Amino acid sequence: MDRVYVFLIRNDVWIYIICGLGLLWYLNELFRGQGALRRAMFGLERETALRTRNKALLFVFIFGAIAASVTYVNSAIRPNLPPELLRPPTPTINASFAPTIAPTEATPELPATPTSPIAPTVTLSGQPSQSVTGTFTTTLGAPQDTPMPANTQAPSTEEQISGCTPDAIISEPREGATVLGLLNVFGSANTEDFGYYEIDINGPQTNQRWASLVGRRIVQPVQDGILAGNVNLSPWAAGAYEIRLTISNQDEQITHQCSVSILLRTGAEE
Repeated sequence: MDRVYVFLIRNDVWIYIICGLGLLWYLNELFRGQGALRRAMFGLERETALRTRNKALLFVFIFGAIAASVTYVNSAIRPNLPPELLRPPTPTINASFAPTIAPTEATPELPATPTSPIAPTVTLSGQPSQSVTGTFTTTLGAPQDTPMPANTQAPSTEEQISGCTPDAIISEPREGATVLGLLNVFGSANTEDFGYYEIDINGPQTNQRWASLVGRRIVQPVQDGILAGNVNLSPWAAGAYEIRLTISNQDEQITHQCSVSILLRTGAEE
């Protein structure tokens, strides 16, 4: 029944418009049928006029009852409904969704240290020339980094990334909250020079690597609303997870990151 109430509340304007147009049409039909009934002189004319009037009366009653029902739901029932029912619908994540594992850069392996066999010929003084052959092994060390001047400071992108702020925050679930299968992420992503935001998750199901929770970038800013809704984590492995909000600017540079830790409990742990 709650679904009927929510439908009437969300579409009340259109329902009022349709009911108003229907009432205007069938009131006109009602007056026309009533006038024809008064002027009818023969039985067939009276029967036709009577049928037209009764049909108009029926539809006037139906449209009036619908409009009255919507008015009653908005005035008496809406204040008692849970706020969660009146929130705007959010996209539902497929239960078979496989998280997209963000690729990480593998650390390049340094080539094995080469050895250079050197066999020099040494001539001893005061004796006939003879050759002494030996083998020397030299180790080529890794090249040392060129030191930077003392007055030069290496640029750091980490200093440009801010943490949680009122415009970049995960308000629900809260730090340390327990999630029972279905996850809804609320908060704000509405920073200056906003470009897009992403919601990532890290835990046992993702092999302790960051993975996209919704599988895409979201370009619409959010202020005190739903960042990711109805994410079904029931098939996932239970355990401790971390949820991260990442916001980038118009130049696709990360400006804010905010994360919370949760405990996921699902049927998979039984």
